[in-house]
Amino acid sequence: MRMKEFGRTGRKVSEIGFGAWAIGAAWGEVNDTEALAAVHAALDTGVTFIDTADVYGDGHSERLIAKVIKERGGERPSSPPRRDAVCPSSRSKATAPKI
Repeated sequence: MRMKEFGRTGRKVSEIGFGAWAIGAAWGEVNDTEALAAVHAALDTGVTFIDTADVYGDGHSERLIAKVIKERGGERPSSPPRRDAVCPSSRSKATAPKI
């Protein structure tokens, strides 16, 4: 996974991120088991940031992401000052550097 500097934070994040809007279930039914598997798969491939917001399914996507982070253990990811911004994650099992 190629990494890129994240704004002026000094952190490097993957160029590909996980957009969590669809797992929020705002536009229809979402299978939580499949949604959790998708987040795990993204992190396993080296994705180190997740785009989420509390309005994605009234917080449903954030609850699913929190469950994955808890399941994976380890260092907690950093959160940006705005909740509707990209959240750098250090939960990847791939060889991507920790943020």
